[in-house]
Amino acid sequence: MSKRNEIIGHWYFNDLLGHKGPLPTPSDGLFFMKNLMNIAAADGSLSDRERQWVIGYATACGKYL
Repeated sequence: MSKRNEIIGHWYFNDLLGHKGPLPTPSDGLFFMKNLMNIAAADGSLSDRERQWVIGYATACGKYL
């Protein structure tokens, strides 16, 4: 990861989540997104709108998640 992307990743996690530790690994990001899907489907179904939101969020996070 370039120094620029590392700085952006640290800013993102600190500003939005208050996380000041190391950046998550790709497997951490996958685990997080799978859990978002599970939470969204907690009512027994995952609507297309919910699924699209999680996919969009993961896309917006890019390489940082």
